[in-house]
Amino acid sequence: MKKQDKKKKRKLLFGILMAVFTGFILTASTYAWFTANNTVTVSQIDVNVASQNGLQVSVDGDNWKTVISNDDITGASTTYLGAVNQLPTKTNSMVPVSTI
Repeated sequence: MKKQDKKKKRKLLFGILMAVFTGFILTASTYAWFTANNTVTVSQIDVNVASQNGLQVSVDGDNWKTVISNDDITGASTTYLGAVNQLPTKTNSMVPVSTI
């Protein structure tokens, strides 16, 4: 009976140690992930929007097409003055369009 109790205690201790070790590894890897990836940059966005089944989309509300490209999106501010979120470049950034 003592030998069986000793085995159970050893298994329980091993299980607890493995759980603590796993928790430590998860905590360390999560910390490393967030410290290594704390800056986000976007160098260039290539957008190509295509609709199917006869649907048409527009970036300015006037000109409707089945395929929209980067040029259509960046040029939308010339015909649609309310277009604030164009593709970001080095000179402009994304502007929030919603409020609290």
